[in-house]
Amino acid sequence: MKICSKYFSERQAEGKPIERITFNAYLPENKTIKKKTWQAHSIIGNIAYSVKEHKRYGLSLLSNILGGPGMNSRLNITLREKNGLTYNVESGFLPYSDTGIFQIYYGVEPASFNKTTDLIHTELKKIRENKLGATQLKNAKQQLCGQMAIHYEYNLNEMFSMAKSLIQKDEIISFEQLTGNINALTSSSLIETANEIFLADSLSMITYNPK
Repeated sequence: MKICSKYFSERQAEGKPIERITFNAYLPENKTIKKKTWQAHSIIGNIAYSVKEHKRYGLSLLSNILGGPGMNSRLNITLREKNGLTYNVESGFLPYSDTGIFQIYYGVEPASFNKTTDLIHTELKKIRENKLGATQLKNAKQQLCGQMAIHYEYNLNEMFSMAKSLIQKDEIISFEQLTGNINALTSSSLIETANEIFLADSLSMITYNPK
């Protein structure tokens, strides 16, 4: 604190806020591109919530349930463990200042591409239509909060998170607040979020197929 105060306390903020044009022209698109690659690589996704939208917490939890780093994610179990279709499937959600991106990535042999894609849409349909039971919801929350706790054990990660929060929202959201927001989520609110983001007609897709 003493060193920071010495060099930064008298310094005035410079620059001005960037005025962004609101993005509201999204249309779903399906594109296939030929590439020199061994597998088919595909991303399915949609626009999502910004950092200012409280529903981002629910989407973060849903993304972790679907294709998070845990071996028990639904897509990993369905595609890898049960059907042996892929070694790499993951989902992610990135919130930005005025919009966000949700995506599912997977790499698969071309002959298995259609089956894999159908199974992914089946899992998205399940999560849109079937509420999580009390135990499922509790376990999902504990897993995400545990992953966040491990992330925050590295001090640099915590400092980046604080700085990002201060720049984007002019406030610092503590780890306790983050976990509190996650633990406050309900099965009903997750169903609502899933039906806003995971509807098949709203999803875009880009695929790189071997030449």
